[in-house]
Amino acid sequence: MENLLSRQLGQQQTQIQTQTLTPAQLQGLDLLVKPLPEIETLLAKELADNPLLEVLSPGRETLAGDTYGTAAAAGVAADASELENSPEDMPFAELSLNDDYFAEGSSGDPDFDGFRQKNIDLNIAANQSGDSLTDLLYEQMQNAGLDPELHNALETLIGKLDENGFLRTHPADIAMCENISMELLNEALKILQSFDPPGIGARNGVESLILQLKRLNYPDERIYTLLTCYQEDLARNKLPQIARNMHVNLDTLYKFLDDLKKLNTVPAAGLTEAQDNQVIVPEMSIELENDEVKVIGRENYIPKLGVVRKYLKMLQDPALDDETLKYLKEKLLSAETLIAALAKRQDTLRGITLAIARKQADYFRYGEEFLKPMTRVEVAAELEIDESTVSRAVGTEKNGLKYLDTPQGLKEYRFFFTAGVKNQEGDDLSSRAVKARIRDLIESEDPAKPYSDAALADMLAAEGVDVARRTVAKYRESMNIPATNLRRQHR
Repeated sequence: MENLLSRQLGQQQTQIQTQTLTPAQLQGLDLLVKPLPEIETLLAKELADNPLLEVLSPGRETLAGDTYGTAAAAGVAADASELENSPEDMPFAELSLNDDYFAEGSSGDPDFDGFRQKNIDLNIAANQSGDSLTDLLYEQMQNAGLDPELHNALETLIGKLDENGFLRTHPADIAMCENISMELLNEALKILQSFDPPGIGARNGVESLILQLKRLNYPDERIYTLLTCYQEDLARNKLPQIARNMHVNLDTLYKFLDDLKKLNTVPAAGLTEAQDNQVIVPEMSIELENDEVKVIGRENYIPKLGVVRKYLKMLQDPALDDETLKYLKEKLLSAETLIAALAKRQDTLRGITLAIARKQADYFRYGEEFLKPMTRVEVAAELEIDESTVSRAVGTEKNGLKYLDTPQGLKEYRFFFTAGVKNQEGDDLSSRAVKARIRDLIESEDPAKPYSDAALADMLAAEGVDVARRTVAKYRESMNIPATNLRRQHR
């Protein structure tokens, strides 16, 4: 027994091989994942901290680039909705009530035109000034001339609004928690709901629409019945049934829906609490010259760095004290490491961009239906680098996305990495290309007789692309395109 215990409790030595990254490798990885705007900030810090670094030539133009509120504003197509709400909050999501809220052109109704223009002007002014939703509401509150009690109650309500401008917490709960009378809180809520943007302080999308209609003095009271009593039927596109139950004809019902489309189901659309607009600067450019795809590097947009010569001469001075010598050697190593890492970053991105240009030449010439499937593994093998290096280089949501300027618009690098299917000739097609074709087919369908997923699969098969019905459904849903019964128009 004693021998057994000694064996179990005895010490053993084993060899484990681990890889420890050097400071140079760590800095190289850090530079690789950062997009250009962050590189600018990093270089400014390094230049301030390291006296041996100097700028040999500045960047050709300011790295700030163009500012876009969202990637969509930069022409980057998104497959998923930017705003996710539950069916209760957005009962008309399937009918896209807000699709043309900012569309150009007159609505034909003077009241709606003025209402819509006021909202557009409000959003433009707020974005230009950098004001948040809270700033806008506080300004209106200060100008309202309220007594202190009412002012404090209104301030409390503003603080309870979510990022979309909805008051999700029930007023009774607020009154209890904040020790405010319901009478006072209801008065404050009435004032809040009179503020801009219209619909602010509503509990959900439906109430927001009702508040806007009341501010417009909408002439037909039946629209309120439609909103309050037929949410579920609207979401299922049961318009003939709704018309029968409301004793109205379909034309009247469609008039209601058309008017609702001119309103905003999200009060704070266009206004965000954080006005940290995303700065987008393309890492590289792809251009077409006589139908030839060319990669244009942007190395000159990054300042060219060098080492200050006088410090190199100091290092050769035999009379230099040990402490100064050590300091200069450390800073020299840091400068050389940074310069080499920057060059490596640009080489890696250029290699990836060239691989994309070769693979996706037809996409750059003709559009999304010619996009081919492409993987990070494939590019890594072509460039003889690790797949993780490709992943870091193209960017992530966490570390910052990188962009490529192309004849098809500004695109995220990761846009080009997509799975695919084979057509009947054995050629590879990107899933994005198949989605684009599905979208085109749906856009050309008869609204009274929309295509089913099975019909779309058959039409793709006739074009040489074999995709299962469930795959068509999956792609359609990823593009936020409603099902057949929800797309059908009844007039």
